[in-house]
Amino acid sequence: MNTPLRYIFAAWLVLSSLTFSLAQKQSSIVTISADEKPYKGSKNAKAMALYNLGSRLSYQGDDYAKAATLLEEAVRLDSTFVEAIDNLALCYRRLGKYEESIRCSEDSIRAFPDGEIAHCNLALTYSLINQQKKALYEYKKVKDINPTNAEAFYGSAVICYEQNDLTRALLNAAEAERLYRKTSNNLLGDAEELMGRIYLKMGYTESAREWSSRALRHKPDIDKELKKLLDGRSM
Repeated sequence: MNTPLRYIFAAWLVLSSLTFSLAQKQSSIVTISADEKPYKGSKNAKAMALYNLGSRLSYQGDDYAKAATLLEEAVRLDSTFVEAIDNLALCYRRLGKYEESIRCSEDSIRAFPDGEIAHCNLALTYSLINQQKKALYEYKKVKDINPTNAEAFYGSAVICYEQNDLTRALLNAAEAERLYRKTSNNLLGDAEELMGRIYLKMGYTESAREWSSRALRHKPDIDKELKKLLDGRSM
């Protein structure tokens, strides 16, 4: 059986010894208005330096534990440093510390309610601990904030597919595919592959074959069941 789609999706979202707990700082979180730009770094030079070091490690995937330590200190120095909070949430998720990741994302949302990154990470974390209703709610929040956020539609489609809610899965996957195609995103092949999976599960073999053929143009490692549909066909 293939790896569940939500774990594949988790691998996408890799974004940009202290024991500080963000939970202890919730009362000091300052809300950022919608007119401000939260993703602008920090005025605290030391927090910014720690963030840059931690983010480099998290993006490279070298050492999430060390990255988390650096980012924890950055947030301790600047509790409204939204980028650092978001990256810390990512590190916790990658380390399997899901409760800590959720707390971080909630802190980020308290500071900046319209933060797409925090809502997306929260949705993905909920999906990984099988709280799919909460995950879908967070993805809906992202769509409300930004209707062009393809990841929110793709994430929703993955959950609906795994829940066998195929009509909703198809609608979300189609919108994700449209948005990825519009921006020439390198994740277009994943959306096309998902479309193929959905159609195959719905019993529409020709449509599944068509979308599988499209996906194969962008990624050679498509689902083995979809590859079977293409056996013997010229590409």
